[in-house]
Amino acid sequence: MKTKIKSLMYILVCLNSLMLITACSDDDNNGGGTEVEIKTLSEDMIKVRNYAPKDAIVGHRGTAFWAPESTEAAYRWAREAGVDYLEADLQLSKDGIIVIVHDDNIHAKTNAMQKFPEKNVGTATNPKFLVKDFTLAELRQLDAGSWFNNEDHKNEWRPSYAGLKILTLKDLVKIAEGNRLVYGIDGTISYTSDDQWHGNVPGIYAETKEPRLNPGQDIEKKLYDELDVLGWNVATKPSSDNEFYKNSKINVGNTNGKVVFQTFSRESLTTLNKQFASKVPLCLLLWLDPNDPDYSMVADTKEEFAKWINYGVDNGAQFMGPSIAEEITEGEGSSSTYADLVSGWRSELIHSSGMYIHPYTFDKEKTMEKYYQLCEGMFTNIGIESVNFYRSKGKRLGAPIPENAKDILVRLGY
Repeated sequence: MKTKIKSLMYILVCLNSLMLITACSDDDNNGGGTEVEIKTLSEDMIKVRNYAPKDAIVGHRGTAFWAPESTEAAYRWAREAGVDYLEADLQLSKDGIIVIVHDDNIHAKTNAMQKFPEKNVGTATNPKFLVKDFTLAELRQLDAGSWFNNEDHKNEWRPSYAGLKILTLKDLVKIAEGNRLVYGIDGTISYTSDDQWHGNVPGIYAETKEPRLNPGQDIEKKLYDELDVLGWNVATKPSSDNEFYKNSKINVGNTNGKVVFQTFSRESLTTLNKQFASKVPLCLLLWLDPNDPDYSMVADTKEEFAKWINYGVDNGAQFMGPSIAEEITEGEGSSSTYADLVSGWRSELIHSSGMYIHPYTFDKEKTMEKYYQLCEGMFTNIGIESVNFYRSKGKRLGAPIPENAKDILVRLGY
C-alpha cells in the first residue's frame, strides 16, 4: 500500500527548511509511525534541478545490452537511440587522465592478462588488473570489446566489437557532439564528424567513483578543468539554450543540463558541489549495504533515508539515485537483484525534500511500469525500450522517435 503522509509541517532551523514527516502504512518497516526531519531544496537548487529534463532517460554505460559497455559502439548506439544522457563511470589512469571504465579491476572485460601479465596484483586464480596501474597509452592497447562474445550476448555480438578501446572523457564528449573516433597506427585517437549522426546531442551523466580508488588525485578538479577546455563546464560557460528537444532531436547537450554528476560518495558530492560552485546538477546515489557505511545506506529505515537526504540537500544534490528491484517472472533471468529503495514511503520521503528521483537500472518494461510514476527519470541499459515506454505514457514530447535497435547497429557499421 502506498504510504500516506499523515502530518506535514515546516520548521525553520538555522535558515534551513525542514520537513517533519509522520508516516505510517502497511509497508512501514519501522513498525508504525516514525517522525523524521527532512530538509528541502532552496530556490537556487530547484533552478539547477530543472536544468535537467523531466523524465530523463540515462543510457547506462551507453548500453550494456546491445554493445560492450562504455565503448564507442555503446555510446554511438545510445546517442542515435535518443537517450537524454550518456552515463559514464570515471576513473583516473596512472598518468592522471580521466577514463571511462566501470570496474576498477579490468581483468574480466579486457585482455589485460595477455597484454600486461606483469601488472597482475592479484593471484593466478583471481587476477586483478587495476585501472590506476595503467597509463592511458597502455589502456589504449587493450581490447575492451571481445569479452562481449559470450553466452549472455550471443544474439547481440558483432565481430566488429573486437578491438574496441577504453575511452577518455574527451572521447565521450566528442561522441555526444556527433563525432566518431579515428584510430591512428601509432595508437593515438583523433575525431571526425560521424556520417551516421542524425543530430542528437545528449548530455553526460558522469559518476565519480570512490575517492579510495584514486587517493589524493582530486578527480573533481581534473573534471572541472577538462570540461572547461571542452566547453562543457556550465559553471564557467553557461548556455542560453534551454530546449531539451529541438526539431525532434535531443538537445540536452547544448543546455545548462549538459552534465550531471552522480556519486555514491558523500565526500565526492561535497567536493563536486564546492568545485562547481553549486551550478551543476548533482545526484547522490543510494545503495544498501550494512558492511560499507562510507558509501552505502546501512538500513532500510526512515532515519537512514533522512540522513542521506539531508546530507544531499546540505551538499548540493538535487537528485537521488536509489536502486530498484527488477520485476521478473518465473523462469526469466534478472540483471539486478538490488534492494527496492524507491517504493512506498521511500519515494515520498525523497520527494518531500524537493529532490527528483533517478533510479537504476531499468531493463524490463514491467519494471518501468512499476516505478515510473514514482520517479522523474531512469537509468537504463535498453534505451530504445525506455524511449518507447515514455512515449506510450505521453511523456518527453518533442523527443525523436527511435529506430529499431538492431537497425541502428547496422547503420553505424557494427
